[in-house]
Amino acid sequence: MKILQKADLSEVLKSFDQSHIVTDGTNEWAREMLVCADEKFHGQWHKVRLDKKDVVNTLLVYHQDPEVEGVGIPLIPRQGATVRQVIARWPKVKNEYKEKNNACFEKIIRFGKAEFSPIFLSTKPLTGYDQQVYEKLEYHDESLVHLDGTHRLIAWTLAGRFNFFKYYFSNKKLEVFVAGELEKS
Repeated sequence: MKILQKADLSEVLKSFDQSHIVTDGTNEWAREMLVCADEKFHGQWHKVRLDKKDVVNTLLVYHQDPEVEGVGIPLIPRQGATVRQVIARWPKVKNEYKEKNNACFEKIIRFGKAEFSPIFLSTKPLTGYDQQVYEKLEYHDESLVHLDGTHRLIAWTLAGRFNFFKYYFSNKKLEVFVAGELEKS
């Protein structure tokens, strides 16, 4: 990971609002989690550039399409999973996921071809802020933790968008905001 610059909540929310329809789907919840992250991490935000290792080791939080809660299959279990774990599981669940979680499946397909848009992460889980999502996470290392961008991180990884030559020699870089303390690299 390369730290590009410090950021503040106003810059984070401006980036989020420009790239999301806030009232669509779970975007309202995600925006609220950005405000919670600002509170938890005392306003510490950084704009960073991730490498593939950082991306695949990012811990994703529980995700179940709200439209099919209890019927579909969760893409990410309650204890969470890294992008790498979800990608490894994808070939086994892809067809059932398409059938039972079509809206999320379609997002993954669509985002695989889409331009990069901002991703929002934190250095630790937001315990104490969302009982259903962050309290059950099995966080054992120093992975970055998802705040917003599940479908996009999965889609771009599946599409090979973080391949060394495609990513590092492209002028299209992923904008990532991270809440929490980061060490200089």
